[in-house]
Amino acid sequence: MNPLLAAALLCLLLLGCKKASPLTDASAAATAHVYNNAFTVVSQVSVTPAELASMNQKNTAVAYWYEVMKDKTEGVNSNAEMKKLKAQGYKINLTIGNSLFNNWPGGIQADFSRYKVINRAFGGAAAEHMMAYLEDLGVEYADNLFLYFGENEFLPNFRKDLVDDNIIRAINYWKQKNPKLKVVCVLMQVCPSLWVDSGFRLNFAEAGNKEIEDLLNKKLREFAATRRSNVKIADMNRAMKNRGYPPTPKTECFVTQTINGKTQQVHMNAAGYKIWRDVLTPFMIR
Repeated sequence: MNPLLAAALLCLLLLGCKKASPLTDASAAATAHVYNNAFTVVSQVSVTPAELASMNQKNTAVAYWYEVMKDKTEGVNSNAEMKKLKAQGYKINLTIGNSLFNNWPGGIQADFSRYKVINRAFGGAAAEHMMAYLEDLGVEYADNLFLYFGENEFLPNFRKDLVDDNIIRAINYWKQKNPKLKVVCVLMQVCPSLWVDSGFRLNFAEAGNKEIEDLLNKKLREFAATRRSNVKIADMNRAMKNRGYPPTPKTECFVTQTINGKTQQVHMNAAGYKIWRDVLTPFMIR
């Protein structure tokens, strides 16, 4: 193994590194950012997928650890802030998910000024990653939890069929810790790139919306139906599609980006976030 990598890992072990997300050999990244417990970068090293998978297996990898732990301990989204709001009698709406929450123009709290909204999403994350941080996302302080995952699960070698299993497992775990918790499962929307481009970097086939509904949204609907009193569905899938048959994504609500030389529409613009605001507002509590 790279000597610099070995030294960084030794440093992490001595400092008591926090457990990180389990990554498979095939889905591992090519670069690891290694941090210590003071959130300082120890090193940036090139690693093979096998090395990074081995790091994860030994609980020394750092996928998302910095982002999650920084939000946990610092700033307006921290556990300390949530604890203070609870002491003041506020109801806390907590968001956990991927970059669609993080990219909210001006921050999600700005669009829900009548409510207290804490965002603990981490960009690029899949539901699989969330499972490594069940104790770190501040759910014990929340009154109302919004969960959204989906797009990143369509990266090659991720298990799309396990997305809902992970979400349901997380909800059941958090409900044991916080029995009064209310949960809103935000159904995965269909971004234009997943809809039409079988050669898109997310490696999605032409099955389109049907596969998404079969693998993700259908199971969440069924789960919510068994937990009517405390698990609700926010149907973002329907809200972000045009009427008519066959339904199509509202392409005007997405930003066109070029990444690695390929044009894509995954993230939203202000028009898309307006729809999200309108859909989520009825589920907010205060």
